[in-house]
Amino acid sequence: VNSNIKGQNHVGAVVGSSVQNSQLYSIYSTGSVVGTGDAVGGLVGQQQDGSKIESTYSTSQVTGQNHVGGLVGTNQNAIIKDTYATGAVNGLSNVAGLVGSNQNQATIQNAYATGRVTGNSLVGGLVGNNYYDAEIKNAYVTGAVTGNDRVGGLVGENLAAKIENTYALGKVTGTTAVGGLLGKNVQGVVTNSYWDKN
Repeated sequence: VNSNIKGQNHVGAVVGSSVQNSQLYSIYSTGSVVGTGDAVGGLVGQQQDGSKIESTYSTSQVTGQNHVGGLVGTNQNAIIKDTYATGAVNGLSNVAGLVGSNQNQATIQNAYATGRVTGNSLVGGLVGNNYYDAEIKNAYVTGAVTGNDRVGGLVGENLAAKIENTYALGKVTGTTAVGGLLGKNVQGVVTNSYWDKN
């Protein structure tokens, strides 16, 4: 899908809101996605309720306010597998190269992001906020990340969630709670993960 999409909330190049065990396979998007509100993604704005995205990618440039991702804006109790995103992403809060917020038992597996990410708070190269039993496994990031509060090369904040087999190589710039891998880790478990010290 080559698109130029504009909307407010739940905005995506292919699907605005994917819910109730919906499934998307072997789909890609290019172009640009702009949302003036929340849950804005290069492919899907919001995914939840057991839905699944697999073998997909996006090169779309994405701009939104909150929960903004290169592939998906919000991933809640849903699965993202074998995916990547390469477009630049801009937003305010929960902003990331792949998924803005990954929450409530949501899973991201076998994924990467290479786009430049710019935001204010909860800004990550892959995920802005990974929280409440969510999991990221087998993932990496190479894009630069710039923000203010809770800024990480991979994840802005990891809250009571898991991260395994990941790495981040992009330059990270921020003010408060800034890290090469994670901006902030609260009761989260991180294993076999690393970052480029430069």
